[in-house]
Amino acid sequence: MAHISLIDKSMHKTYSWLYEIEEHMGWDEGNEGRALSLLKSTLHRLRDNLLINDLAHFAAQLPVLVRGLLFEAWNPDHTPVKDRKHGEFLAAVLHGLPETHKNIDIEEGVKAIFKTLYYKIDPLEVEKLKKVLPDSIKVLLP
Repeated sequence: MAHISLIDKSMHKTYSWLYEIEEHMGWDEGNEGRALSLLKSTLHRLRDNLLINDLAHFAAQLPVLVRGLLFEAWNPDHTPVKDRKHGEFLAAVLHGLPETHKNIDIEEGVKAIFKTLYYKIDPLEVEKLKKVLPDSIKVLLP
């Protein structure tokens, strides 16, 4: 079977992200599925709070597979969302998780995702996110 470099590199980077999320959450290895669910749900809620131009710049920083998660089931006609309060954001992330993965401290989970983003993407892009996100959400960023 031939290997495709772009896919192989993206898989490697994606697993690196998942391992870092596990570490930030204090989870043992083997929780990559749980970390992936948390990453996907958090990215969807983050995506829904960004204007299209801001989203495009942010997405360009992500590994190909993670970028695919970001845009999965996206409807640009429904963004950005109007209710962008702290508790609503966290509740939406929790709602996006499978039932088997909802037994976490969702605020700590979102902070773990944002911390991973902070270390994995261009710091200037993180600063841009801080400028465009509502105060109630950007407090979750490191």
